[in-house]
Amino acid sequence: MNKKKNIIYVIMGFVFLFSAILTTTFAFWSVTKNQEKENFVNTNCFDITFKDENQINISNAYPIAEDDGKKLQPYIFTITNKCGDGSHYVINLETVTTKEKKLKEEYLRGYLTNGQDILFNDTLKDEYINNEKVIKASSKAIKLYEGDSYNKN
Repeated sequence: MNKKKNIIYVIMGFVFLFSAILTTTFAFWSVTKNQEKENFVNTNCFDITFKDENQINISNAYPIAEDDGKKLQPYIFTITNKCGDGSHYVINLETVTTKEKKLKEEYLRGYLTNGQDILFNDTLKDEYINNEKVIKASSKAIKLYEGDSYNKN
C-alpha cells in the first residue's frame, strides 16, 4: 500500500512540476506591448479631388437667408472609388478655429449635394457630431454624410 501511495505522490509531483514549468515558460515567452503612436492607413482605393477655388471661410460673415447661401460659390470636391470592391466613407465638416471668438456651429447650416441629390441640408447640430475627427487641430467634427461606394468599371 505504501508503494502505491509513493507512486501517486511521485505522479502528483511530476504533474505539479510540469504545470509549474509550463506556466513559468508561458509567462516568460508571452510579450505584451502597448502602442504609443498613431496608425496610418494608406489606400489606393479612393481618389479625392478638391477644387480649392472657394475654400470655406467664415471670417467676417453675417447672417443671410438659406436661399441666398445656396447661390454662393460652392466648395467642390470629388470622391472616386478606384477599387474593385465596395468601400465605406464618411464626409466630415471639421471646425478649425484660429481665433478666440468662435461662432457656434448651431448657427451654421451645411448643404451637401451629389449633383441634384441633396445629401445634407440642416444646421450643424450636436446630433451630427462625429467623435472620429480626422484633423487633430479641429475642435469639432460634424458628419455630413456616410456611404458606400462601388467601382463602376
